[in-house]
Amino acid sequence: MGRGGGTTATATVVDPTALMRDFLRETGGCAVLDGGLATELESNGADLNDPLWSAKCLISSPHLIRKVHLDYLEAGANIIITASYQATIQGFESKGFSTEESENLLRKSVEIALEAREIFQQTRVSSKQHPVLVAASIGSYGAYLADGSEYIGDYGESVTLETLKDFHRRRVQVLAEAGPDILAFETTPNKLEAQAYAEILEEGDVKIPAWFSFNSKDGVNVVSGDSLLDCASIADACSKVVAVGINCTPPRFIHGLILSLKKVTEKPILVYPNSGERYDPDKKKWVASTGVPDGDFVSYVTVWRQAGATLIGGCCWRQAVHLPPSLPLEGRVVTGGASGIGSAVSSHLVSLGAKVVIAYIGKPGPSQKLVTAMNMNSSTASSPRAIAVSCNVSKDSDVKLLFDTAASTFGPDIHILVTTAAVLDYDYPKLAETSEEMYDSMFNTNTKGTFLCCREAANRLIRDGKGRIVTFSSSGVGSLRPGYAVYAASKGAVEVMTKIMARELRGTGITANVVAPGPTATPMFYNGKTEEDVSNIIAEVPLGRLGQPEDIAQLVGFLVSDAGGWVNAQVVRCNGGNV
Repeated sequence: MGRGGGTTATATVVDPTALMRDFLRETGGCAVLDGGLATELESNGADLNDPLWSAKCLISSPHLIRKVHLDYLEAGANIIITASYQATIQGFESKGFSTEESENLLRKSVEIALEAREIFQQTRVSSKQHPVLVAASIGSYGAYLADGSEYIGDYGESVTLETLKDFHRRRVQVLAEAGPDILAFETTPNKLEAQAYAEILEEGDVKIPAWFSFNSKDGVNVVSGDSLLDCASIADACSKVVAVGINCTPPRFIHGLILSLKKVTEKPILVYPNSGERYDPDKKKWVASTGVPDGDFVSYVTVWRQAGATLIGGCCWRQAVHLPPSLPLEGRVVTGGASGIGSAVSSHLVSLGAKVVIAYIGKPGPSQKLVTAMNMNSSTASSPRAIAVSCNVSKDSDVKLLFDTAASTFGPDIHILVTTAAVLDYDYPKLAETSEEMYDSMFNTNTKGTFLCCREAANRLIRDGKGRIVTFSSSGVGSLRPGYAVYAASKGAVEVMTKIMARELRGTGITANVVAPGPTATPMFYNGKTEEDVSNIIAEVPLGRLGQPEDIAQLVGFLVSDAGGWVNAQVVRCNGGNV
């Protein structure tokens, strides 16, 4: 169906749900939609002050549309939406185009997106590494009116169900036959239009699946005041609809709307909000939001993902720079992931949609408690997001079993290794007073354990451009603090080993980097230190505080995402400026 490399959709779809099911499997369970097409077009110099809005560029500057599609793909998008939201046969005819010319312009919107996908895929090591769908946008009747009606949902009594079906039918057919993977019925403002879409799809002439997305101004109903649950139920009942969601809605409403959608559908949920503005029907323009402000877009993604959204992107005023970093969401292994920084890393990766195998040693209680919390939002008990495995990382047999378990639980494609397991002598002895036993303990876990895990990963991580290895050192390697001689030496070895390994992995697409935290508020840090010791260390940090495990987890999340794909063979000292 074209998601691998630019071919057109098949002529028939026996199972409409197959495309979305297979696509989400390829993206690891969560996919990234693009952002506001018009916003990016305007940032590239396009004048969209026209009833056709972004569709104006189909006539004047199609090259800009192609560029924006490519920009979103480079930013990590798995779905690009065509410039046909406000493109209608009637709208083009009002500009003097014939019916045939108008239909060709509709087709052109799809062709441009398909070309962009093909260009993008040709630059990739393999088409499998970055699956891409082309979605043909279909805006509402109100979008065609270009008077803000799609943000109110009231078309007047003269607009009936049959009126809407007659208006949309041919447009839907033309777009579907142009070869997209899916139809995107966007910014649907009322129940009547949703019903019209569903009936057109069920008439039999459309052979590809679709999604329905609605807009809301209050976080409860669609903008017309119709019940979101009633509207979503129409989408859920339509056999051609394979995803249901929300777009062009303030981010602060999205979490609650996801929970509402889950009450009426088990189909994948998509969300692509705006940046928080609201439409003023009296002024007929968008105005700044009042009341509760919307925070950073990416900060919302974790909450939406945990709530159940599996397709996430942006709408008006959301650009490529706002897209959430995408992860290869199959198996990944985190050693020492049950406590401290490891726990925060594991939780953060799961919140981004990852499936995590946590390696622990000792009592299983803490790791099982963490895994239980992570799996609370899994759809079924048989599809966990995380599991815990007892593993002594200094034993080769344990490490092999750890990777085997990851493959058998989450599939053979293992993408990421993060090694946070560490041992420290909490007496902080001078080198002359360090026992051989403690030396062996630190080097066995910190150095040998990292070596065994990295060796296994170097042979087993998927070679598709998304393989990531993140090892852990310590900023103590550079600070030369007394009492840390052996610990710093064991971590310094990790830095050298990782950087050389990164060079040895040339051609595999696997990156290898080191994270070296500074003083971070974990049990490992506090153990053996007095309050005065802690205060003195904080005083050395220019930012005037200890790091938090979440600070480190965010960095790891970046390094293992697509956004971190150009970072390789680096030691990143995340320490608040402490040197």
